[in-house]
Amino acid sequence: MLPKSEYVARTVPLLTYIDESFYYFACKIIEENIAENRVENTFGGWRLGTKLKEKEEDDLEIIKYVYKSYDPYLWTDNWKKFLQIAKSFAHSGEFEYVIKFDISNFYDSINLNILFNKLYKAVPKQKAWCLDCLCFFLKYWNKKVDNYLPKSQGLPQTEFGDQSRLLANFHLQDYNQTVKDKGN
Repeated sequence: MLPKSEYVARTVPLLTYIDESFYYFACKIIEENIAENRVENTFGGWRLGTKLKEKEEDDLEIIKYVYKSYDPYLWTDNWKKFLQIAKSFAHSGEFEYVIKFDISNFYDSINLNILFNKLYKAVPKQKAWCLDCLCFFLKYWNKKVDNYLPKSQGLPQTEFGDQSRLLANFHLQDYNQTVKDKGN
């Protein structure tokens, strides 16, 4: 368990090295296919430097992130920088709205079947082998607690890498686009 704000705890799974390595590998294989359609001016708090992070930096060139850091508290510094920039944009008069929110328990509530369907539509058939393995992994990653029963929702929130962040942001693309369209 890791503490969050306001006395809320986040359950963080401890994956084996093999599971963590596979999860990272599989997401890197499909990253270029699912990081393509990021909705402009949406941000995901990346730590390790990914293609999505590069696209975010194109939107906010003034933010400087630290790459390849495994410091679990680094997100605090980046979040503070982001909030400062969002506040300066809000007061600049350049933008009519700035929306900041965190969907409570979002990772835990992601419907895996919806995510899998979106993934299979976005990723080329040559990488189906990877998706098959990734989907199997995501159904059974918490086998010690779930006793080998398949999961139908939830992504692991590990402290290493951006795998779940990548998948969650991909899952949110349609929603983000709808919110952006309504704002225009």
